[in-house]
Parts: sequence; C-alpha cells; structure tokens
Amino acid sequence: MTTVTLSVTGTAALDEEQLIREHLFLVHRTVVQTAARIPSHVSRDDLLSAGMAGLAHAARHYDPQRGVPFDRYAATRIRGAVLDELRGFDWASRPVRTKARNLARPPDRAGAGGSGRPDP
Repeated sequence: MTTVTLSVTGTAALDEEQLIREHLFLVHRTVVQTAARIPSHVSRDDLLSAGMAGLAHAARHYDPQRGVPFDRYAATRIRGAVLDELRGFDWASRPVRTKARNLARPPDRAGAGGSGRPDP
C-alpha cells in the first residue's frame, strides 16, 4: 500500500487540498471502472488508497503552465497509481502472463498449408 504525506505550507497547501477535495470523484470513478474488470478478491479499499495517493501526487506536481486541465492530468495519475497497485498484487510478471495467455489459446489453423489437405 502506498502512503503520501503532504508537506507543503502556506497557500500552496491550501490549493493542493482544494484540488484534492474537488477531484475526489475521479478516484471513485477510476476505482469503480477498474474494479468491474478485476477479480472480486482484490480489495477496493487498497485501490482507493492507491488512487488517493495518485491524486495527492497530481495535486502536488500539477503545473498549469503546461496547458493541461487538472482533471485530465489527475485522471491519468490516478489510473496509473491504481494499475501500479494491481501489478503489485500479481505474482507473475507481464511477460509471464502474456506467455500463459498465448499457451492457453488454441493454435491458429488458418495458415496451416493453405490447400485444405493435410501435409504428407
């Protein structure tokens, strides 16, 4: 589980806190969308915690001079934090998952020979 502490003082801390409060719905929306595609044994609380950490990180590092709206920037950071949390739960690496998926798939017979007759 990831924890983030805000250590900014003054008006910057108030701005960060306001951004976080106004955009909490992004965390909940991202977790609901993600939870619909994952097994039920994965804790939503852990995903919410990771999403909150992503939102806090987005609020701290947001630069309005880049011209990207905060909600888009934050949604990307939140989704990344949630996916990182999910990857941390997985015992297998991504290449191992891909290989297992390919082995479980039946072989493609369309390109075998092309004449419709078995090879001698």
